[in-house]
Amino acid sequence: MVFYRCTYIHRSGKICNRGCYHPKGCHIHRNSPSQVPCNEYGCKKLTYSGYGFCDIHARKHRKMEQYYRKKQAELASMQLG
Repeated sequence: MVFYRCTYIHRSGKICNRGCYHPKGCHIHRNSPSQVPCNEYGCKKLTYSGYGFCDIHARKHRKMEQYYRKKQAELASMQLG
C-alpha cells in the first residue's frame, strides 16, 4: 500500500497534508466539490455555487428563479380554478 498526503487547499491557504491511502486525498476532502471562479466579469472570488456566481452575484439569479417559480404556481392555480 502506498501512503499519500492530501493536497486540498483550505480557505486560509494552508494545505491539508493529512496522511491517507487514497491518491485523491483524505476521506474528508476526496469528494468535496471543486471551487470555480465567479462568472461575473471582473470578480475573481471562488465559489461552490451551482449558479457559478459568488454569493454577492448569485443573489440576482436566486431572486429571478424565485420570481418565476411563484409566477408558475400562480398560473397553475388559475388554470385549475
